[in-house]
Amino acid sequence: MAHVLTLAEEIGCRPAGSPQEAQAARYISGYLLGLGYDILNKGEIPLSDEECITHNVIARRDTGDGAGLLIGAHYDSIALRERSPGGNDNASGVAAMLEMARLCAGADAPCPMYFVAFGGEEMIDGDPDHHHFGSRHFYAHQPEPLAAMISVDMIGVGDRLYLRYLEPAPEPLLQALEAAAQRTGIALARKADPGHSDHEPFARGGIPAVWIQRLDDPAYHSVDDVADHVEPVYLQTVVRLLMDMLGELDRQALDEMAAWSTGWSRTLEFEVR
Repeated sequence: MAHVLTLAEEIGCRPAGSPQEAQAARYISGYLLGLGYDILNKGEIPLSDEECITHNVIARRDTGDGAGLLIGAHYDSIALRERSPGGNDNASGVAAMLEMARLCAGADAPCPMYFVAFGGEEMIDGDPDHHHFGSRHFYAHQPEPLAAMISVDMIGVGDRLYLRYLEPAPEPLLQALEAAAQRTGIALARKADPGHSDHEPFARGGIPAVWIQRLDDPAYHSVDDVADHVEPVYLQTVVRLLMDMLGELDRQALDEMAAWSTGWSRTLEFEVR
C-alpha cells in the first residue's frame, strides 16, 4: 500500500508523457534498483504528439535459460474526461508487481525474469488506437524470446478475480494460474477480453498472455479512484497467486508455454512507436 499511496496520492494523476508520469517512472526505477535488479534502457517512446514521450521501466534478472517470463503493470493513469489519480487503475497492479520483484530478488527461477512498468497504457486522445504505447514498444523490441506475459491491472476493487485473455485461450498459462489458485484456495474465473490491457500486443503476436483483473470498479477512470479506494487484501491475493505459480514453474512447463506461442500468430494491425 505504500506504493499505492506514493503513486496515487503523492504523485497523483499520471497521464502519459506528463512530468507526473516521469516522476512515477523514477520512483519505480529507484525501487527496483534498490532491490539489485538490472534496469534496461530501451529508449524514448513517442506518443501521438512526437514531442511527447513515455518510457518503460524494465527490470531483468538472468536467473535461468530459455525463454523468459514477464510480469507487467502500467504506471500511467488517465486524464481524458477526468484526471484520475489511478489508485486501482493502476497503482494497484504496480504495487503487486513491485512486491513480487522484492520477493523474487535473490531467489532462484527457471528462466530469465522481467518485471516491467509500462508507460502510456491509457488512451491519450480521441483516437481509439492511441493506447498501449509502452507494451507495444516492448513487444516490438523484445530483448529475448518470452515464454509468457502476465499483465497485472486493476486488482484492488471488485467482487471477483478474473483471468482475461484474447482468443484462442493460452491454455498452458491459464492452467498454471488455475492450478495455483486451487492450491492457494483463491477463487477466480476466466473471462475473454478484446485487448483492453497490456497483454494485447503480446497475445496478438502469439505469446501466451493473460491479464489479471478484479471486477467491477465503480470509480473506473474517475477522480474517485484514490488510494483509499483500494483493498489491500486483494493485492495480497494476487501476489500470493502469482508467487505460488512461480514456485511450481519448471523448465518443462515454460517450454510448453513457449511451444504454444509458436503455434499461431496474428497480423499486428496497431502502429508500433
